[in-house]
Amino acid sequence: MKRRLRPQDRPPLTQDQSAALAAYRAHHAICGLPDHTWVDALLSDWRRGAVPGMLHALRNTHGPTWLDWYVRRLSPLDAEELRTARPLSEFVG
Repeated sequence: MKRRLRPQDRPPLTQDQSAALAAYRAHHAICGLPDHTWVDALLSDWRRGAVPGMLHALRNTHGPTWLDWYVRRLSPLDAEELRTARPLSEFVG
């Protein structure tokens, strides 16, 4: 039987993967949604397979258990992160 990897045993994120997650998070914040809602939206999109480009690949390699683990380690979103986040559209396709 194949042993499942623990979330912390998944490969580290590339810079582009980190940037894609930051863009998704910032996109939801810019839309006026509370910071925690981006996670619910991403998990919902992951379950439906409806995430754009790079986030879809991340879904396939890391999965929802990893996302929950990852999000617990994030600091609250600040103005600097919003200002410097790349547009989500860069990660589509």
